Amino acid sequence: MGLQITKELGKLINMKTKTYLTFLLSVFAINSFSAELTPLSKYMNEADPNDSTSLEIIAKRCSATMLAMTNFSREGDEVFKRATENSAAWLTIAIKARAAKYPNDDPEESLENITLSIINIAKEVNKLFTNNQDLTGNLFADTFLEDDINICGSAMKTLSGSE
Repeated sequence: MGLQITKELGKLINMKTKTYLTFLLSVFAINSFSAELTPLSKYMNEADPNDSTSLEIIAKRCSATMLAMTNFSREGDEVFKRATENSAAWLTIAIKARAAKYPNDDPEESLENITLSIINIAKEVNKLFTNNQDLTGNLFADTFLEDDINICGSAMKTLSGSE
């Protein structure tokens, strides 16, 4: 019986399947070496937040984190409202930082670039939230994400003068 199943499995794994599996393993290997999110506190220790480039990166990261938070709240509740407002505010800060860095750039192209970057970062944050929630039942227990959210919230209070 076991030998018969092994022969049948061997027939199922033809050349196309082997090629496909090789491709998938290659993609997995490449993704294993891709960049990962750095805790915002670590980035801020190494960067100058007064520099427009650093400010843009921090703003995009905060906007993306807030955007990802909206996936784990309901439209209309306080978390969703605050996350949406903060994401938009950080987007505005990123746009202003980019304009300071590149005053002659086309504002629409800058907005598109910044938005795509925020979406890319938000996808990574969302993966971390989802994985952590699946494994621990908590979005950010034992991760740097809670610190990131606190840093973004504290910085937003400082920037808006509501501290």
